[in-house]
Amino acid sequence: MSADSDLKTTRTRTWGAVVGVAVAAAALAACSGTDTTGQDKSSAVATVSLPPFTPPSVQSWPGRSATFPTPPPVPSALPRGVRANRADPSSVATAAARIWFGWDTVTDRSPYEAAVRATPLMTQRCAQRITATPPTGSPDADWTALARVHARVQATATIGSEERPADSATTAVRVVAVTQEFTADKPLPDRHPVAVVTMTRDSAGWSVTDDGQHGCGVVTR
Repeated sequence: MSADSDLKTTRTRTWGAVVGVAVAAAALAACSGTDTTGQDKSSAVATVSLPPFTPPSVQSWPGRSATFPTPPPVPSALPRGVRANRADPSSVATAAARIWFGWDTVTDRSPYEAAVRATPLMTQRCAQRITATPPTGSPDADWTALARVHARVQATATIGSEERPADSATTAVRVVAVTQEFTADKPLPDRHPVAVVTMTRDSAGWSVTDDGQHGCGVVTR
């Protein structure tokens, strides 16, 4: 073999090796998600988070999942055994609080379902706001502990003695003292949450509405 032939063979082998290294490098970059500028493509995926659901005033759970549950419909009637005089804001406030805190861990998946049961006492906007944002993920440790012992709540509510703004022709605020009595597989102590209920009046009577700060519904103080 001549010297020229040996030189051509060496050049061909060297060029083939360079091409092979380039192809391998490109494949490695593709696998690692790095483009030609060195930017990590995985960082371009935006993460979305929601504030935790703190029963009973906010509407989402910690641990957001990739899928979203179907919003429940607004119930057409109050739960059995609960009545409200729509001409009396105190009656509306105590009825809403009883329903909101009337948890049943046997049939409910979270306190959110009790909140939905109270929506017939709310303005249309407030009811739609609650039902449009069902919780995602899992309920908190407190609810899980209650569910383990199949806890059910019998809630009572009375108007508290705390100061509140004076009623106007179309707005009213009530501070409500609630007692939650539990029936469960083991004895559980009563709970005594205090809530603030803001209401507005229209031709249909008084309805629970947005308090202007924490959202609509029965707001734990």
